[in-house]
Amino acid sequence: MAISYTLPTIQELADTAEQELRLALDPQGTGVVDLADGSRNTALVSMQVGVAARVVRYAADREAASRASTAEGDDLDVVGRDFYGEPRKVSAKATGFRKLLRGAARPATTIPKGSRFAVPAAGSSPAVVFQASATVVVLVNETTVNIPVEAVDAGESGNITDPATVTQILDVLPDTTWAVTTPQAGTVFGGGAEDESDAVYRARLLQIGTEDNDQRGTLNAILAGVLRVPGVRFATVVEPLNGTVVAFLGDAGYALPLALQQAVRTELLDWRCLGPPLDLRPLTPVSVQVTATIYMARTLENYDAAAITAAAENLVLAYMAARPHPDEYFTEMLAGAIAGAHPEVQHVVLADPAASVLRPTDGSYGAASTINHYRVEAGKLRLTLAPPLTS
Repeated sequence: MAISYTLPTIQELADTAEQELRLALDPQGTGVVDLADGSRNTALVSMQVGVAARVVRYAADREAASRASTAEGDDLDVVGRDFYGEPRKVSAKATGFRKLLRGAARPATTIPKGSRFAVPAAGSSPAVVFQASATVVVLVNETTVNIPVEAVDAGESGNITDPATVTQILDVLPDTTWAVTTPQAGTVFGGGAEDESDAVYRARLLQIGTEDNDQRGTLNAILAGVLRVPGVRFATVVEPLNGTVVAFLGDAGYALPLALQQAVRTELLDWRCLGPPLDLRPLTPVSVQVTATIYMARTLENYDAAAITAAAENLVLAYMAARPHPDEYFTEMLAGAIAGAHPEVQHVVLADPAASVLRPTDGSYGAASTINHYRVEAGKLRLTLAPPLTS
């Protein structure tokens, strides 16, 4: 666990240095020490404060580097590995299925592993290429087949909202009569992810506990295991009191392809007690508009309005990202987050959302095919500063 320290301010350092110098040069307190501007003693105090200030800045930097909430880069990797047992996730390839159609009365054949299919390039958008992830055997007279594919390149570029846009067959197949056709209902292309950024890595660490790796079989451990899988960005785990465990999850675009589900199930074999069935279900993103008026304690010319609203936006985003349950939010917490943007915020009036959204009881999750994942984007935040409220 990271240790927090209370570090002195530069002014406190200067005051302490001056007091120590007076005590050393004038232990009887006779007042003979000259600390006027330009004196040698003042120069000595300034030198001592400068050296101490550098030490304080270094200590502050190292203290920040020891916490998941403030560490960056290599320091965040150390915190994740040493305190959480969670290394940074590497990039992942998107996966999905593409349906092919051929004429009737055709012989048995195969779709070889590595056969390529693509979303054509359009304008400044490059082609997105996929390849068959396994050899598919096609029986005599079988006219349709679903090909499991993965993106050639890792990253979110392979997360295709509409599988029907994969229209090209790039390689000559053993049966040349194959053509792409309408995708099977419910198939999605997803699970592609970039190398985990500091922001995404930090959010994942803050969603789990430092001891979850040592408490396998618990809901917290299952959540940690789900989030560990490359490609998974969002997840919440619930026990609906019917003998099952339900994990609602999705990639960066909230897609939940079959391959990502299989990867999660494989990971969780080492994370949960065998017995209780585990259901994996998608999340539904719902954007929330936040509109508020921030009343300040003094007239507005006393403040940097842009800095205050930016700080308030960041605090709202942090609250929405850190909720244990994505299918709830509280207006009081939103208003409280905004109020934390400046010590002289007098009052916050929240116009949107008008009411809190409460999560259902645990038992209700058993029948829920999906849950809403409430989120706030920067473009959905409309925060305005106002002068003090008066009578």
